[in-house]
Amino acid sequence: MKKYALLLFMALIGITFVGCDEDGGLITNDEPGFIFVSSIPSGAKVFLDGVNTNHVTPYVIPALGAGSYNVKLTLENFKDSTVAATVVVGEETHVNVTLTPVFKTFGPVRLWETTGTTASQPSGLDLSSGMAYGISSANKVDVDIYYDSNGFLVRSSS
Repeated sequence: MKKYALLLFMALIGITFVGCDEDGGLITNDEPGFIFVSSIPSGAKVFLDGVNTNHVTPYVIPALGAGSYNVKLTLENFKDSTVAATVVVGEETHVNVTLTPVFKTFGPVRLWETTGTTASQPSGLDLSSGMAYGISSANKVDVDIYYDSNGFLVRSSS
C-alpha cells in the first residue's frame, strides 16, 4: 500500500513540475479562441451558429472552443451574409465581410408616345414593378413616369 501511495505522490509531483507554466499555473489546451467580426458598412447584427449575439459589428465573439462556426451578418437594405470561421485554440480569427446592397433593377425600359395612342399602347411606367401601362388603362394610378404631348412627367410613387 505504501508503494502505491509513494507512486501516486511521485506522479503528482511530476505532473506539477512538467505541467506548469512559468507563473506556476497549469498548462491546458483549453484556452479559448475568439472571432473578430467586422463589416463594411459596420452596424450589422451578428449571429453565431444561428443564434443572435445581440451585438453589431465590429464585435469580438469571446471564449470559443476550437472548431468551425457559422457567422451570419444582417443589416437592413443589405443581403444577409454567412461565412464559416475556424477557431484555433488561443487565437483570434478575423472575419471581414463587405455587405452587398439590395437593389431591384428593371430594364432596359423604353417609354414612347405617338399621336393617337390607344390604351393598349404603353405610355407610362410603374417604377415599383417595371411594368408599362397606358395612361387611359385601369392601371393608370400605378404609373410613376408617363409621357404626353407636353413631355415626360413624373409623379410621386406614393
